[in-house]
Amino acid sequence: MTDVADNWSVVVRLDGTRLCSRVRSLRRHGRPAGARLEVADVEPALPLVGHDPFRAAAADLLERYCCEVVGWTEAGVGSATNLLPIRAIRCPPLIDGISLKILAHEIAHHELHHAGRRTAWIQELEAEQWAIARLDEFDLATASVRQHSESYVVGHMVRSLGKSSDAPALAQRMLNRVPESYTEESRETVRHNGEIYRR
Repeated sequence: MTDVADNWSVVVRLDGTRLCSRVRSLRRHGRPAGARLEVADVEPALPLVGHDPFRAAAADLLERYCCEVVGWTEAGVGSATNLLPIRAIRCPPLIDGISLKILAHEIAHHELHHAGRRTAWIQELEAEQWAIARLDEFDLATASVRQHSESYVVGHMVRSLGKSSDAPALAQRMLNRVPESYTEESRETVRHNGEIYRR
């Protein structure tokens, strides 16, 4: 159910624990601000598994962006799903900066409204940039985290080039969008694959 005070909504579970407290998230799901919302019996949130400072940063991000971890995955894998009213995240245990980046990346898919609306490589690039910006707030975007992010995006770009009918032109569009911080090696990988997949 929701308690509505002026323009602020608090969604609670049947057990009384808070689920969400942002009007913006209610608008996002097609309900007007201040609308009453009945919530079905939702499973309790999973306790965060991992170590500080990564677990503490994750708790802050989940609270701030009204998301919940609903499952733990193997290292390197994450997912974001709308299980209304829950903005669900699955991610690895929060043991290092890379696992925290994966959680932030999945939150980004919710925040940036990615549900099938944009080309896959653009979604992944935007989600990685958003995630790195959030980790920068905690001084946790280390060189290894940034390198992992860059490799992840370039991998998505290469897969997209393999499916393209005009890979050289797509490679150029990709290169126009990558951050200046990306290495020349990553840029050359995109260029090279654009030529390999020339049809």
